[in-house]
Amino acid sequence: MAHLYLKLVDERLNESSYTAALAGLGYSSNRRSDGIGFMVSGFDDKLAVLAEDVAGELLAPLPTEGQAKEQTDALIDRLKNELIRKWRNGSKDTPYKQLLREPGFLLQTTAWQPEQLASALKKFDRKQFNQFVAGLYKGASLEVLASGNMDQSEAEALGSSMAKHFVDKSPAPWIERGVVRVPAGQKMQSHMSIDHRDFGILRYYQGRDDSLPETAKVMLLRQLMKSEFFHQLRTEQQLGYVVAAVDKMIDRIPGFGLLVQSPSVPVAKLEKAIDLFLQEYQKKLQEMPGEEFERHRQAILTGLREKPKSLAEQSSRFWGSIDVRDYEFIRRQQLITAVEKLSQQDMIEIYALLIMKSGYSVQLDSEQGHYLSGDEIVVGRDIYRLPAKEL
Repeated sequence: MAHLYLKLVDERLNESSYTAALAGLGYSSNRRSDGIGFMVSGFDDKLAVLAEDVAGELLAPLPTEGQAKEQTDALIDRLKNELIRKWRNGSKDTPYKQLLREPGFLLQTTAWQPEQLASALKKFDRKQFNQFVAGLYKGASLEVLASGNMDQSEAEALGSSMAKHFVDKSPAPWIERGVVRVPAGQKMQSHMSIDHRDFGILRYYQGRDDSLPETAKVMLLRQLMKSEFFHQLRTEQQLGYVVAAVDKMIDRIPGFGLLVQSPSVPVAKLEKAIDLFLQEYQKKLQEMPGEEFERHRQAILTGLREKPKSLAEQSSRFWGSIDVRDYEFIRRQQLITAVEKLSQQDMIEIYALLIMKSGYSVQLDSEQGHYLSGDEIVVGRDIYRLPAKEL
């Protein structure tokens, strides 16, 4: 219902959004894992005006009678069908796109697979939707980030103005986000039955904890493996045209995936090729010259130290810190320090433990067979929880 509600708000803001765009202003909204988010951007002199307009639409009640209700009903029905179609059309994407999305849907406790969302919205009830919208901000709290050409007093004034609209006198606890912890050696499999002529596989490896040292090790491990994985499976063996070691951090739980999509090689052979690569790479890592290891370590550090190229990128970094409860914005520097401390022996040890001994956490592939749901994977497993937000 939150997705439908935001689509409705966007539709009602179409006219004012167009006018705002002509004046150099922009607006966007999204369903977040623990609430509703919206962003306004552009020239600072009219930013507060646009923020007020957006707040007004986010809080506007739905009409319950007359022509306005009929028009809104028709609009809601159209938007509902668009969302259902969009979610179900995701199953027509190429295998690698579907495989890359799945770990987040599967392991985040506040995420749902597209088919689950489509099925739930198919049972849409207007009365329930009205109740949902009316009660959406009861008990609400607010987080505000202002960046760019605004001083502290202007930012505080904007935050106070927004708080008057949304913040409840008796705020409820923030929705508790979490990521399912996959125990070492469990090696779960999910067959996605993808209707496509190509074959695809994603091996997902979850870090052993959510600490900074573990995050640094997983980042460097992917960096060390990615070029050799591509070279061996794509260039040398020509197993597929999509071959990559991909970053799969979920919230602040480190992880990475080994991804292959092939037009001709079935999943069973791709599995064997990945297994063989991993066995051979262990020796290569052990025998890697020190200067080659250092080049990989410096590549990670260069990326972490790189300055934002735009205000939008800087704001995105700030909000990323807020998302993981890093309100002092120091996690990036702490991660740099953690990477600086890593040795080649550290990487040899984590490779042996995380890759060779424990094995993958989840394997997703395009084959027919049992499909894991997010509800199924949660049962009986521990959850990584983010630190609680203070009210």
